Amino acid sequence: MERLTRAVRRLVAGGALAWMLVPAGVARADEADVRRIVQEELRAAAAAKTADGSAIEAKWKDGLKFESVDRRFQFHLGGRIHLDAAFYDDDEWVDAGGADQADGVFFRRLRLEANGEVHQRVEFKLHLEFSDADKGASSDVEVSLRDVWVGLKGPKDCWGCLAPGLRVGHLKEPFSLEMITSSNHLTFLERALPNVFVPAFHTGVMLHDSLRGGQLTYGVGLFTNSDAGGAASFESGDDGLAFTSRVTWTPWYDCHCPCRRFHVGASWSHRFDLGSLRFRQRPEVNLRDRLVDTGSFDARGVDLLGLEAALVHGPFSLQGEYVQADVDAAAAGDPSFSGWYVFASWFLTGECRPYAKGAFGAVKPCGDFLAGRCGGTGAWEVALRYSELDLDDQAIAGGRMRNWTLGLNWYVNPRMRVMANYVLSDVERGAIGETLGILGLRFQVTF
Repeated sequence: MERLTRAVRRLVAGGALAWMLVPAGVARADEADVRRIVQEELRAAAAAKTADGSAIEAKWKDGLKFESVDRRFQFHLGGRIHLDAAFYDDDEWVDAGGADQADGVFFRRLRLEANGEVHQRVEFKLHLEFSDADKGASSDVEVSLRDVWVGLKGPKDCWGCLAPGLRVGHLKEPFSLEMITSSNHLTFLERALPNVFVPAFHTGVMLHDSLRGGQLTYGVGLFTNSDAGGAASFESGDDGLAFTSRVTWTPWYDCHCPCRRFHVGASWSHRFDLGSLRFRQRPEVNLRDRLVDTGSFDARGVDLLGLEAALVHGPFSLQGEYVQADVDAAAAGDPSFSGWYVFASWFLTGECRPYAKGAFGAVKPCGDFLAGRCGGTGAWEVALRYSELDLDDQAIAGGRMRNWTLGLNWYVNPRMRVMANYVLSDVERGAIGETLGILGLRFQVTF
C-alpha cells in the first residue's frame, strides 16, 4: 500500500481530493493513469508472492483445491461415497437349487482422491479405495489402488496434429465407453453384463490424445496381466502382458448445443502369455454371489473386441455396446464368449448427459434441490436397460444371463445423487434356470 500511495502521489497536483484516494492526499489525478498504476502494483505484489513461494490460494471447488497464482501448480483433494442396499426376490432361484442371496447394506465405494498438475505439463492422480470386504457381513475393510499414475500432458489440441499425452502407473485400460466413464456418472448402479470381459485397472504405460476439439480420441497402451482388474481374472506369469487400444469419433454434433451428439467407438485388447482365465458376473447389483461363472481354465491368450455407440439429443439418450472374447485355449476348444446391452434414458426435468472426449460427465441440475429463494427440484432421470451375457461355448459351461433394469435417478445437486434400480434377471446355469428380482438403492456423494 505504501508503494501504491507513493506512485499515486506523483500524479497529484493539489490536495483537494486527498482524503478520497490515499491517506496523504490526492487531487486532479488522471483516472486512466491511476488505474494503470493500480494494476501494475497488483501485478508486482502477485509476482512478489510467487517469488517467495507464498502465492498459494486455497478454495473449495468440487473438493479442496490449492492453486498457485500463476496456475503452474494445482492440487485437488476429494473423494466419493457410494452407499448401496440390495433386496432380493429369489424364492424361485433357491427352489431350483441356487444359493440364497441375502439382502444387505454396504459401502460399494469409499475413495480418497488426490490429483494435480506441476509446471502445467506434469499431471498425477492418486485414488485409494476402501472397500467393504464382506458386503456388509462384517466390519472388514480392504484398501486397494485405483488410479495411481503420473503423466506428461501433450500440447493443447491443435486441430489435427498428433501430440499425445503419456501416463505411467496403475490406471484404467482404454477399453469400453462404460468403463472409461467414471462410476460417479453411470446411469445405473453397475456397469452392464458385458463388463465382465472389460479389463479395468492394471499397471502399465499409455499414450492418449483428443483431436479436433475432442471429436476424435484415442488411447493405446501396454499393461500387465498379473494384478487384479475387473470381473475378469487374467492370470499369467511374470512375462504376461496386454496390448489395449480404443478410438472414438463424434461424427455428428451441434456446435451450439452440447446436448446433441452421436458417438461411436471401438476397443481391442490382446492378452499375451496367460496361464489361466476366468469370467464371472453378478446380475448388475454388486452384492453376494456371481451367478454365472466359467471357473478358471487353462488359456494361452485372449482377444477382446468392443464396439460402442451413443446418442444424446436433448434430455433423451441412447447407448449400447457389444463385447466379444475369443479365447486361445485348445484344451477347452478355443471358446468364444460375448455380451451386449442397450439402454435409453430421459431427463424429466430437461437436463442432458454431458459428453466430452469419449466419455460422459457429471449431470448439473437446472435447479438444485431447495437452492435459491424458491428452491428447485433437482434433476430427475428415468432409464431402461436390456443386457445379455453368454458364457457357454465349446467345453466351457459358465451360464447365460439376461437382464432388464429399470432405473430412477434423483440428482439433488451436482455432488449428490440418489439412485433406485429394479433388476429382473433370467439366469441359466447347468440345471438351474430361474428368474430373480432385485431392488438396488444407492446414496452417492462426491467431492
